[in-house]
Amino acid sequence: MECRRARAAVSERMDGERLAPRMTATVDRHLEACRECAAFTAAA
Repeated sequence: MECRRARAAVSERMDGERLAPRMTATVDRHLEACRECAAFTAAA
């Protein structure tokens, strides 16, 4: 998953939008592996 898409999905989730289960799992795996996106999520 590209960081740009992961960050968009994180923002959608924070706005209360419900992601598909598959997308949620993909984003969560990306956040575990990507320090930059994990930092973005923590700061948001």
